[in-house]
Amino acid sequence: MRATPHRVPAPGTREQRKRVAKGLSASPTAGAIREAATYLFAEHGYEMTTMKAIADRVGLQPSAIYNHFESKQALLRDIAQGTIRSLIDDAHAAIESFSDPGEQLMRATRAHIRMHTDQRYRAHVANREIPSLEEPARSEQIVLRQEYVNIYERMIVRGLRVGAFSGVRAPRITAYAILQMGIGVSTWFHEDGPLSAGEVADLYAEMALRMVGHASETARDENRLSPPSPLGAAPT
Repeated sequence: MRATPHRVPAPGTREQRKRVAKGLSASPTAGAIREAATYLFAEHGYEMTTMKAIADRVGLQPSAIYNHFESKQALLRDIAQGTIRSLIDDAHAAIESFSDPGEQLMRATRAHIRMHTDQRYRAHVANREIPSLEEPARSEQIVLRQEYVNIYERMIVRGLRVGAFSGVRAPRITAYAILQMGIGVSTWFHEDGPLSAGEVADLYAEMALRMVGHASETARDENRLSPPSPLGAAPT
């Protein structure tokens, strides 16, 4: 009886998809593949990046990638959804840890900025490559992004309701503005710049508080604009 030769699964076949489903996508090799793909998608764009280029950067054969990710599309989905879910978790953590709306917004904004300074390539891919996602992943990503905006809008509305914020005519547009200015950080921030990532995050958190008319920032601005007291005048 002739022995049946062992069949090696072709890239993306059912056998490899089963292995991915068992959690191999969380392995160190999968992490290296994800990091390489993130860099190449950010630098060259999703469409211009090949699986071979990703494999070469990691030092693998292209077929080996399919033991961890079903396809290049699966890689993009993993990066995009993982990024927005991390941001959502960070925002929820800020809300759950503090009761003051100003502190919540400040902490959430700092986390938002740190994602865009510390993981610039990842943030760039999640923000810019949504059109490259296929359905249903594209719609899922849009829903997650709206959920993220909703968190900020609810923080602003609550701050207005309890009197911590003032002068905000359109809470949702203000939420978009805060998030968008953070997204822009990933395009210009460099570690060797004049400000550290932490200092940039603090600066943007202060700007977010000014945008919503937070009491402490309003008072600080008023003090800056107050004329100096005449020489010899007694302080009040």
